[in-house]
Amino acid sequence: MYVRPANHPALSQKQLRSSAGLWLLAGFVIGIAPVIIHNLVAPFDQSTFANMAGFVNASDGKSYTLLHKLAGTFFISIPVATGYPNVCPANALPILGTMDAACTVLQSCWSLGYLLLWTLACWKAVHKILQERKNPDSASRESRQWQILEYSRLMILLSCGLTILIYAPSMSAASAPMLAARYLVCLLLSIPVILWPLWPHKLQFRTIPGGMLFLSRICLFLLIFCMFLSGIVEAFADITTAQQFSVHQANLIQRLQTLKATHIYSEYWTCNRLIFQSNEKIMCSVLNEDLTPGMNRYPPYHLAVKKASRPAYVFPYRSKHDLNFIKQQTQTNQLQKYRYIKYENYSLYIPRTGSACRCDLPTHEQAVPAALVANRFR
Repeated sequence: MYVRPANHPALSQKQLRSSAGLWLLAGFVIGIAPVIIHNLVAPFDQSTFANMAGFVNASDGKSYTLLHKLAGTFFISIPVATGYPNVCPANALPILGTMDAACTVLQSCWSLGYLLLWTLACWKAVHKILQERKNPDSASRESRQWQILEYSRLMILLSCGLTILIYAPSMSAASAPMLAARYLVCLLLSIPVILWPLWPHKLQFRTIPGGMLFLSRICLFLLIFCMFLSGIVEAFADITTAQQFSVHQANLIQRLQTLKATHIYSEYWTCNRLIFQSNEKIMCSVLNEDLTPGMNRYPPYHLAVKKASRPAYVFPYRSKHDLNFIKQQTQTNQLQKYRYIKYENYSLYIPRTGSACRCDLPTHEQAVPAALVANRFR
């Protein structure tokens, strides 16, 4: 009796035209529907294509070569995305800054190790698939399960490889490789797949006498385990600091609400935190360091602040935003129109007229420190 192989084209087409294939298509359409609808109704500058183009071409005003982008990807982004603890900053790595030998060796070895294991896992998956396709019993249930498993592993690996290829030429890989590493989050999900070929399934000691192959695998696993364990310990050690920071942000939100300064301008990260933590009770619009409009991921926030009659300004104390604001307002003789409050290591500039100043201000309200004005160019 002839049994049609599982990978026969006719069988594959029949499966695609079955109810299972229809459900697969329906799931894909439902999943991608929000993206399609958004691109149909949104202006082009807010579309997915414009957003991707902005990610690829986004810059901090500096000029970066392809070598800078590849260095940022290799030395920083891949280690950050795959769980390497205590990543050194860009200025301690070659091409991006002044080389620090320890940082360069450790982080380059980590990235190189990941890429080598990724290559090995891809090769083993393809090799297993080809072996099973040549197997006379490829139509058996066990063989089909092995093929499905290897195809799944290969899909995960190829998606990670494609993500790196798309990310590496982007400007963010050079300008902000540590922050932009979040775009490589899928690499962390691939860790079990790239480590699987190292697991001693069938121990064969003939190639390396005395079981050295087994010992080398165990040592490599222990090394990776210790690195991940170090990252876990570091994360737990940061809990107290993170909780304290969250309390400071909550205090800042409460003070802003007391001052009725619920529409503010600030820098990118402060805006996002205050909007989220206040449950949108604080509306914030992002400003760049030169106080030009920044990247507002949700335009209605910017519009709400823009329509406010007397918005306040909130910047991290002595940040470039803070110093540039003082410089700008001093040059236009407008600084006296704001009440200055230093609170939770932030500089708060509250308009002296309008609803924001009809409340009782705290006793530590003060004029803008003369030293801060004097050092505004630093």
